Formats: sequence, C-alpha cells, structure tokens
Amino acid sequence: MKQKIIAAIGDIHGRSEWQSILQKGYDNVIFIGDYFDTHENIHGDEQLTNFIEILHYREVDSSIELLLGNHDFQYLRGIKERYTGFQPDYYPQIQEVLHSALDKKYLKVCHQEGNIIFSHAGITTTWAEVLHDPPDLAMAMNQLFETKPEAFGFTPCAKDKYSENVDPRGDEICQSPLWVRPGSLLRDKLKGYRQVVGHTPQSKLRIEDGIAFIDCLATSGEYLILSDGDFQVGILT
Repeated sequence: MKQKIIAAIGDIHGRSEWQSILQKGYDNVIFIGDYFDTHENIHGDEQLTNFIEILHYREVDSSIELLLGNHDFQYLRGIKERYTGFQPDYYPQIQEVLHSALDKKYLKVCHQEGNIIFSHAGITTTWAEVLHDPPDLAMAMNQLFETKPEAFGFTPCAKDKYSENVDPRGDEICQSPLWVRPGSLLRDKLKGYRQVVGHTPQSKLRIEDGIAFIDCLATSGEYLILSDGDFQVGILT
C-alpha cells in the first residue's frame, strides 16, 4: 500500500511560497493559518488575492486543509480583539472572504491524523479541560469553534491560578490553540499526542518533545513533511 505523505505549511501572512509546495503532489497539504497581516511589504490587496487563490485550490481539492490563525480570527464577526498588524481598511473585505470560507466548511481550527494534532499554536492540557476529554479531539475543537468561537481568543490567566504574571505575548498554559506560545505548550502539552503548530516565528523548523514548530517560511523557507508517521523537513526550491 502506498504510504500517505502530508505537507504542513507554516504561517504565510500573504506570501505565495505555498504554490511551489502544492505543485509537489503531496497526498494532503495542511495550512497552519495566519493568511493575513504582515511585517513585510505585502499590500492588503495582495494578501486578499493570495487567500482567494488558496480557496480556489481548496474548492477543487478536498485534500487541502485550511486552519485558522489568530491573525485571521481577529477579522471574524463578533470578535472584538485586535492584534498587531490588524488592517482596518481591509476589515470588511477580509471578513467577507473568511466567512464565505467558513460557510463552505473550508476553514477549521484543528485537523487530526492519527495521534498527530495540527492547530495554529497548539493545545495545552489546561486549555483542553474545556473539552471534557472527548473521544475525538479534533471534532470536539471544531464543534466548539462553531458554537463558541470566543473560546479561541486571547485568554488572560488568573495570576493566582496559573502563573505569577500575565504574559502579554500569550506564553501561558491556559492560552487557546490560536495563541499559546512554545514554552507553555511544551510545559503543558497533551499526553498521547504529537502536535504540529505555527504562530511563533522560528529561525528554522524545530522539532522538540514530539512537537513540530513550523512558522519558518520567512526565515529558512522550510515546511514539514509527514511520511509514514515521521516528521521530516521540506525545503522550498
């Protein structure tokens, strides 16, 4: 039997490098989120066009999985949080295209392959308590997002319960799968799962204690390849 090979792409923030990865013919391609907002010279129109092009691929190929990142989340209806890079001039257009994708079930917050969980920032044991130990973790997360999207926002921690200080970058074990940082994720990671996450920029793709940190398209140009359960590094050519 032919083994399934999956590619996972880190935060793109309007970049178009994903196109060359799709052309390699992987069985599945998973985008880890953050399609919008940038610290580079990528115009808002270009970011929108780039995401719409991704959606066109998804329309004809259901093997492409699109996850939501915090820089996408902040444009959703009813969400009042604003993060760095927010583009008020493009708020209506980005919101419209994101909700169109959500209505078509093209966007979700979690994908699962066996015991490997893909999400934008990662899932801690503490945050997962809201799910009440479900038999299907990814399904429970995606259902929670549909009914209570605010559960995935930035979550300040109570000082007396989780930590001595509230970290402004979200480095807290109570943070949501769109916000938690690597230090807290490694300290409080889910038992029995490996994870693939983006969100926090890396100088190169990093695999530590069963977690692959893949937000490195802008630095090393690397992405993750999952082959027969093994984490491998792919490099843009």
